[in-house]
Amino acid sequence: MIIDFMKKRKLFSILLLVFLVSFILGCFFIFFISDENKIIVKDGVELYFNGLSNLNYTNNFIVSLINNIGIALIIWLLGISIFGCFIIFIVYFIKCFVVSFSFSSIIYVYGFKGIILSIIYSFSYFINLGILFILSYYGVSFSILLFKYFFKNKDYNRIVIVKRYFKVLVISLAFIILNLIIDSYLIPRILLLF
Repeated sequence: MIIDFMKKRKLFSILLLVFLVSFILGCFFIFFISDENKIIVKDGVELYFNGLSNLNYTNNFIVSLINNIGIALIIWLLGISIFGCFIIFIVYFIKCFVVSFSFSSIIYVYGFKGIILSIIYSFSYFINLGILFILSYYGVSFSILLFKYFFKNKDYNRIVIVKRYFKVLVISLAFIILNLIIDSYLIPRILLLF
């Protein structure tokens, strides 16, 4: 029991480390890109914030829904594969990097005012990263269990584990949908106040 707890804590620590490293790299990436790319980033950020008043909220929701559910399903399906745990770390790293790069890009473009805009803009993305953190944790755990089952002949109650893993997916998708409603309908309206 203590060994299981230590293994779970180790996996939790590894995922937390992936988050921190990708977040730090994403935040500082803006300082390492070329001036031409900084102009492209600046134009993209300004285009987004200037276009908020004309934003099609429903279309924004549908596009975000497809993207985020797609990533969640990819992570979940990778957990079903024996060697998917390595790719789960990569997918989670990329998602964290992109969110932190967006966060720092807004600050880069708008300065001090960008801190507030970044926090508001990224709020739902950080919640989504938390959901993906949990999904990644269970995906890697499930992948490891499959590896032990097939290659080390460890016996597990497969039905209970599969049901629990499926339940994690359903709960994660429900929270992602609720979060996307906030992200697509509420956050842009709040950002319009600035």
